[in-house]
Order: sequence, then C-alpha cells, then structure tokens
Amino acid sequence: VYKRQGLSGLGRECVEQHYSWEKISPALGLLLQTEKQASRTITAASGRRHIGLFTTWNIRCGIAEESFKYARGIRQMGHRVSVFGNVLEDEFCADVAREMLFPLNRIWYWDNKHWTSSSVDFDALFRNIYQADIDTLLIQHHYAYLPDDAYSEMVSLAKKHKLKVIVEIHHLKQLLDEGSRLIRQDSIQFIVHSSLDYEALVSARGDDGVWLMPLPLEYQPPANTQYGRRGSATRDSRIVFSGFGYLRPHKGVKDAISCVAALKHRFPRIRYRGFHATYDEDSRNYYRECLDHANQLGVGSSVDIITDFLPGEEIHRELAGADLILMPYGESDEGGSAAVNMALSTGVPVVVSRSNIFSEVRHLCVTVDTWQENALPQACEALLDDEELRERLASDTGRWINQHDLETTISRLLSI
Repeated sequence: VYKRQGLSGLGRECVEQHYSWEKISPALGLLLQTEKQASRTITAASGRRHIGLFTTWNIRCGIAEESFKYARGIRQMGHRVSVFGNVLEDEFCADVAREMLFPLNRIWYWDNKHWTSSSVDFDALFRNIYQADIDTLLIQHHYAYLPDDAYSEMVSLAKKHKLKVIVEIHHLKQLLDEGSRLIRQDSIQFIVHSSLDYEALVSARGDDGVWLMPLPLEYQPPANTQYGRRGSATRDSRIVFSGFGYLRPHKGVKDAISCVAALKHRFPRIRYRGFHATYDEDSRNYYRECLDHANQLGVGSSVDIITDFLPGEEIHRELAGADLILMPYGESDEGGSAAVNMALSTGVPVVVSRSNIFSEVRHLCVTVDTWQENALPQACEALLDDEELRERLASDTGRWINQHDLETTISRLLSI
C-alpha cells in the first residue's frame, strides 16, 4: 500500500519507530545490532583473533565498564571475545543485556566484603579457553581483585597453554610496594595508563613488553557544544557545576559543594548537579553526609546528587550541559580515571586536583591545590571569566580525543 502511494519511506519510518526490535525489546535490539556490525567487519579482518577477557563484568565497577567498551570494540573490529567474569552472588547486575552480548563464563570469586577469600577456578578457566580456541588472554589487573599469587599462577598456566598474555595494570604502585612476582615474569605484555607508571614499571623490569596506553575516550563532544559558557558569567547567569564518578569520600564531592556555597554571593543561581552512583553502605552513608554538608552551608536547595547507575550516553549528555565539571579528588595512585575521560569528552572545561590519577590528562584541565583554602572557588571563578582559556582547553582536548579514542586504543591493543 505504501509503495503504491509513493510512501515507502514513510512506511519504513513507521515500522522503525513502532515495530523494530529496538522498540519491542531494547536488549534484543542491541544484541542484533552488535552481531550485525560484527558480521560486516569480520570479512575485512585479517588473522581473526579470539580474545579471552578476564575481568569484573556487568557490575558497578569502573574496570567492568572499561572492559565492556573493550569487548565491544574488539568485536566491532572483526575479532571474537569471550569473557571470564566474577561470580555475581548478591552483586548488582548493571545491565541484563550485557549478559547476552558475549560468551560469558563466571569462573572467579571476588571477595569485596572481607578481602580474604578471592579465588579463581583455574580448571574452568582453561577448560573454556581450550574449548573456545582462545589465543590471547587479556587480564584486567587490580590488587583488590585477587592476591598476587593467583595472578602469577594464572599467567604461568596461560603461558604453558601457549597463549599470548596481556596484563592491564590499574594500580601499579601497590604491586611495586609489595614486591610482586607477577611483574618479574617474562614473555608477557603489560599495559599501564600513565607516563609515571610506565617509567616505574620499566625501572622495575626493563622496557621489554611494557606499553603506555592511556584509558580510551569513548564519546565525542556534542555537535552543538559551546565548550562551556561563552563570554563572562554575570550575576544573573544560571551556572551549573557538575561531577561524575562513584560516590566515595576521596572523590571530593563535599569540596565541590563548598565551592558552590563560596560562589553563591556572586552567582545566586549557581547549582551543583553531580552524577555519583552509590554501590555499598559506606557510599550511601557518604551521600547523606554530602546532603547534610550542603544544608549546613545553606545551599541544600542548590545541590542535586543523582545516585542511580545511569547509561554512559545519558551521563555524557547531562555533563555536556554544565558550565564546569569538578573533580577535586583526594590522593589516588591508580594509573588513570575513566571518569575524567567522560568529563573531557563533553567539551566542558574540567577542574581537577593534583592527584596522580589525573597525571596523563593534566594538560587538558585546570589543576587546583585543593588543600589551600578557597583555591577551588577562586580557580572556578577565574575559569568562568576566561573564555580564551576555555577555548584553548577545548582545542587541546579535541586533539587528544582523536589520538586516544576507543577505536585507536583497540587497534593498538590488537597490535601487541
């Protein structure tokens, strides 16, 4: 009927809007899209590989989020991925669809409550590796997941099975402080995320098999972004400061709230709108502390803290609507921050502390000595008034995104 009336395009649009798999079942629609995209690239892939990804998976964990990006990117480039994830038990499952997108075997236990009984079912791990004909084992390493002996045994067994082994280290300092056996093993490749960690690991084991790969940026600034406010802010301006990252005390959310209170006299309509998911009782207690802190400073009605675990696309869109993004973290020795990458990818100016976690992207941000009184509000006020600086940061960030986007990072990973 539509074709006879010359309305075939309208008919297709009607079906897509109301009867597509994406509308009827978003999870199945995502699965079909992923498979279709993978099938398009497989024919162009030379030397198709099968990557086994050992990681936390589909839980409220930054490394789990990064692993999902890797898995999706590897598949989109025409290669296969099988996931070896942690047993969920009572752990929150972030996204049911992710349980279907990749072959998934939950073969290790993460004791993130008592930190005494984390373990790996090595028989199940290597049985699945053999049956699936996996050629590369990519291990997401964090000292809080497993003891060093478990990682070392995993790598030794993988080498006996003739696998290429890549270990991505998220917290190198702890391994060096504890004299890790893992980093002394030969014939394996290590990935670190900052120049500081690269130099430290090369010093400990030599430069053979050590790769510097900053955490990738998945998103691009919105097409209509203004890179923050144009011109100087005025007393009547509606100023929005934002933040992102799991709600933990060292993330400095209280400092961000204090900053809003300090600038309230100049910008009466200023607000803090943070996206900080809670994930345990300590995190929920800190949420209540932050709200109490805001009320004590008289800015309770100007502070919104969204504690839901939201999709990355939604957070990216929300952050892009802010004037500044604040990340006044306390000290952290982790190699990189996926949260600051999300912030940078919005095109909005980002203010960070001197924490080492920001070392690789510090040149793209405004850095503040957060221990100095009033340093954060003074820096934010100056940045709101300095359009030239905001545009320079945006230009530098754009170049960085092009060099370290997800596709480029996955290509480098597959070349190891």
